[in-house]
Amino acid sequence: MASLPPDFPFADIIGSFIREFRRCRTYWYVPKTRALTQANLEPIRAMTRIIGEEFADREWNRDTQDAILVRSREVEVLAPYKNGTLEDRTALVRIWKVLLQILGLVWIRDGRYPVLTEAGTQFLRSGDRLVLAGQIAKYQYPNPSLRTDYANFFKGLTPHLFILQAMRQTGYQISVEEYGLFVNL
Repeated sequence: MASLPPDFPFADIIGSFIREFRRCRTYWYVPKTRALTQANLEPIRAMTRIIGEEFADREWNRDTQDAILVRSREVEVLAPYKNGTLEDRTALVRIWKVLLQILGLVWIRDGRYPVLTEAGTQFLRSGDRLVLAGQIAKYQYPNPSLRTDYANFFKGLTPHLFILQAMRQTGYQISVEEYGLFVNL
């Protein structure tokens, strides 16, 4: 890894964080597939149906991912700009799988077969954004800067709850700049 220039602001602090981050066994990985908006409910629902229902009996491997890609292109959920290698073109499907797992709609049983969860079934039945809102409220992730000594005692960050608490404490007066500089960090 390249080192930071000596005149870089807070180089010692950032360098320390990077060294600690590299030693940590957990990390944050949240793909940016789509924002959760009213307009994106239908694509999320379509991918939940495709992966969780149509391919539930298929082993989760590159061939299945490629078949999911073909199916999702048919219903116009995904539109990759080039075919590429099998591994490259199926990356979009794997990114969607991560999103659907984060939302608790689909999971891969034993690392092998897609399974539609209870929340996934409820979302497919209703298409209601409140199902996703309930799932987002439960979402947690570990802190990658946390020292390993403390990791066993740490239960995770709940970003949705944190943002609501920050907004409440500030009287809902957080500007876009303040959010980017303080709340998001």
